Amino acid sequence: MDLSENQNNQSPTLTPGDDLLIVIADPQLQRVVKVSFDLSCNNTVHLYKTTSEALSFLNTHLKEVKAIIVTLEKNDYNFNDILEKVHKSLPKITVVIITSSEKETADHKLARLPYIHFYSKDNFLRNFSQIMVKDLGLNIPQSDDHYIKIEIETLSFVDGLEKDVFMKDQATGHYSSLFRRGSILAKDEIAIYKSKGLSHVYIEKDILKEILPQIDAQRSIFATYAGFKFVVRSEDDPLDKRFEQKIMRFQDEIIIDGEFQQQIENAVEKTLSYLQKKPNSIKLLKHLSGLRSSERFLPEHMILLCFISSAWAHKLGWYSQGTKDKLVFASILHDITLAARPHLAKIRTLAEFNSQRLTLSDKDQELFLNHPEECSRLVAQHFKEAPHDTADIILQHHERPDGSGFPNKINFTKMSPLSMLFILAHDFVENFIFQDNYSLKIFLREAQERYPQQNFKKMLKTIGGEGPVDGNYI
Repeated sequence: MDLSENQNNQSPTLTPGDDLLIVIADPQLQRVVKVSFDLSCNNTVHLYKTTSEALSFLNTHLKEVKAIIVTLEKNDYNFNDILEKVHKSLPKITVVIITSSEKETADHKLARLPYIHFYSKDNFLRNFSQIMVKDLGLNIPQSDDHYIKIEIETLSFVDGLEKDVFMKDQATGHYSSLFRRGSILAKDEIAIYKSKGLSHVYIEKDILKEILPQIDAQRSIFATYAGFKFVVRSEDDPLDKRFEQKIMRFQDEIIIDGEFQQQIENAVEKTLSYLQKKPNSIKLLKHLSGLRSSERFLPEHMILLCFISSAWAHKLGWYSQGTKDKLVFASILHDITLAARPHLAKIRTLAEFNSQRLTLSDKDQELFLNHPEECSRLVAQHFKEAPHDTADIILQHHERPDGSGFPNKINFTKMSPLSMLFILAHDFVENFIFQDNYSLKIFLREAQERYPQQNFKKMLKTIGGEGPVDGNYI
């Protein structure tokens, strides 16, 4: 192929109905790219796993295809045949090539052709919306369409769109809501609609413009974790819904079946409803709801801790509702006195506190060091309905098994089993929030050094799926 040939190099602007060809072997990456295009344009998308299959399609549909998105694989001879067809096409077919690394992108000899665009996988996922506009000419704000047509199956991968989905009466052109506002999509509902012949639904263009930033922020995570959904939330949704994508992210590693997840959600809802009626917590909860997005660590931390501590208790053989209630109460209230000073909640250990001490006011220092005792006292004195032992779990959540924690510097011999579990869950959640690619596997490896004591080791083994589930960790 003569790479110097360069006729009609302008990349075409894709219009509704133009065909896109996607050639990606990795099923998770293929899914995220397909769903991303489906939510972004009214174009026909053809999916193939191999360049051999794609080449067969191009042999009969070359004129319909306006753009190709393909992953670069080693020793793929069919890829060169596809490029040959692209090079001869008039107008030129735009090609976006996804590589495994930045170096592979920069060094490739095809990178100088104006109709071929290289991106590493990370860059492609991060900058998908810009690539759509810059390289493919797809631009929702500039579109005349009021609705975007999507496959109904796409709803399986987006949580929270149900209230904004429409179906179209082909005879009258009238659009009507498919679901009632606030409804939750049942597991088999999409399959039922498909069996009745409903293959496509419609989303208002203005709604899509509003949710695309949320989709953009989650795309890299979606491509990494099987079973992950794009989660679309509004500011009106409760905290546990707004942070649900974090929960979904580790469902591959911490399996929570639907019934058990519902039990945790019910416990969270019951606890929050109770606290919203108590004078001692109303002001603190208002502080939480009023935090700016940059200060959302504390409520995110609280809700994730509810799920993680409850899920791990289940893994350890502690199945009672009372155990879940204790852990949910402790998760929501353990840092509640820091609600008005959210920056203090990000300090994870006494060592971190000491390194930041000079930057903190005397009042902040006192507030941080005393918060386990103050939160524990608040629960014991003012929340009589809180399950027994909740105050103790809160009091000990910053203690460490070697006695280096605070406020009382006790070691593992003085800790209750539930306190030990809560300390482990608390540690995991903090790292999980701060580090995008943090996983249970990484935590279990690091925790072996941080928690070498036998009681903790036994718990960690069971959490990792290797130890006995006998409920005995003393």
